[in-house]
Amino acid sequence: MQALFKKAIMIGWAMGIVMGVVYADAATVGDPAPDFRLPSLSGEEMALESFKGQVVLLNFWASWCDPCKQEMPEFEKIHQKYHDRGFQVVGINIDKKKENAQMFADYFHVNYPVLLDPESATIQRYLGRSMPTSYIIDRTGRVREVIFGFNRAKLPKIEETIGRLLDEPAK
Repeated sequence: MQALFKKAIMIGWAMGIVMGVVYADAATVGDPAPDFRLPSLSGEEMALESFKGQVVLLNFWASWCDPCKQEMPEFEKIHQKYHDRGFQVVGINIDKKKENAQMFADYFHVNYPVLLDPESATIQRYLGRSMPTSYIIDRTGRVREVIFGFNRAKLPKIEETIGRLLDEPAK
């Protein structure tokens, strides 16, 4: 399944190169994070813009992704720890079936918004190249860090970045 995902991303990148579309919205460090509007598990439409003023960990994941299963409880802990300071985790699930995303979120007791992108259009705009891929976005909507894959050793650096961004004055 992950090989299929990688092939789909590569096709999307190739199409973007030819059409000049994907790279125009790429989420690279220092650039504004591309906005999106997606339905949540509860059916509410949400946009990245609605989190402006907060530090956001935008996490692309799938129920078939083993590293996603490892990071989800860790991101929930980080969400709980920093939420009251203006931090928000936003999960974007790329499963084709909403039920798979719902079961996964229920199993891991996720208390942050989970949005649905079964066509993987948003991760293509962000140029995520692995599963999972996460982006730390500052209060002004700029990408400050990109995290490909999951490794527990990265957690202290992720928390350090979040804490530093939360301590920055709001602009």
